Amino acid sequence: MNVFDQLKAQMRGTPSGELPADALVIDVRSPAEFGMGHVEDALNLPVEAISAQTVATIDALHDKNRTVIVYCASGMRSAYARTALMQMGYANVVNGGTAYETAELIKKSLVR
Repeated sequence: MNVFDQLKAQMRGTPSGELPADALVIDVRSPAEFGMGHVEDALNLPVEAISAQTVATIDALHDKNRTVIVYCASGMRSAYARTALMQMGYANVVNGGTAYETAELIKKSLVR
């Protein structure tokens, strides 16, 4: 891994080791974008819907120590989502970047 890749991984919160198999994957794009294709088993939670009230209704997000991987089309919305979730107390939030990057990171398929 070159210096640029190391810096990108650090900024995204990507751990140097393997991610846990039970990591929750959240696609923060719109439902229409999600419908065009997403990472296998991903939950769709548009970035503009991320709030303490919304997150509290999602059973998979009750454990604030669970690893959460967020992604979008470019990595920008997922960067915002990562920050928002961390401000809500989530300890292990990773910005996976794009759907393709996230699928490669966690070794899952893209589905349409």
